[in-house]
Amino acid sequence: MTTLTQPALIGKFRLFLVILACSLPLFPLACPAAGTETIVSGPFTVLVKQGPNSAKLDVRCENQSLSRHENDMREVYTDPSLENFPLPGDHTLKVNCFTGGANCCFGYYILTSGNNTAAAYIPPLDGGLGPADLPDRAAFALNDPIFMYYEKKDAEGKGFALSRVDSPRPNRLLVFDEAHWRIDRPGEFPGYYANLLALLDHPRNQPLQREAKALLKAYYRLMAGQSKQTTVQYLAHEMPDKYASILQPVFEDIETATREFDPVETLPLP
Repeated sequence: MTTLTQPALIGKFRLFLVILACSLPLFPLACPAAGTETIVSGPFTVLVKQGPNSAKLDVRCENQSLSRHENDMREVYTDPSLENFPLPGDHTLKVNCFTGGANCCFGYYILTSGNNTAAAYIPPLDGGLGPADLPDRAAFALNDPIFMYYEKKDAEGKGFALSRVDSPRPNRLLVFDEAHWRIDRPGEFPGYYANLLALLDHPRNQPLQREAKALLKAYYRLMAGQSKQTTVQYLAHEMPDKYASILQPVFEDIETATREFDPVETLPLP
């Protein structure tokens, strides 16, 4: 069983409702309404042309197009603007782009205006994106798909493979720094990841497969700033003994993911 973040759960539930409603002739009005919508937020203009089965999107800053998607989407919608986010006097608009399909995926535009002006694009990922629960810093939480269908075996074929339902989705933070949005770094928010690590031992997370939980714990330990040596020792203890031959390459995959996960594209503004 995989534990999803709150934004991931909300995105999945909305996705389920759209697919269900559009598949039933009894509820024709539940499908995305056809028409053109214009949303203005500071210097940004979001133009959405929704058809019965697809949507076209154009994101503009003044007269310059910022759009990065290559194909039509199933649905496009915006969340209410976040006021004084990420900083006092700022307004941030999140544009959600659903690509279609039973399980995947959402891409996002993050448009910030006010005292600061910045735009970022996150290509379609299998997970959600929403405000993070940080006590003293405005940020978004999103998921790293590193463990989706993760498989690792040695030369003799000994190892494991995770199904979709058993694939954990580690949380990461999207933070505003020096006038642009970026992914957080290992050790930058130790309290946040220490809390996520503790939650993994909550009874509601016990059904999580042992291998999946071990991967997730190692990921969060590195993000919390724990040393590589300590993390490897915990990983060896938490993984079944039969996987000793692949322990090091598994750790290397995790450590690489914590350093290199970066789906964010900063969009140049005019």
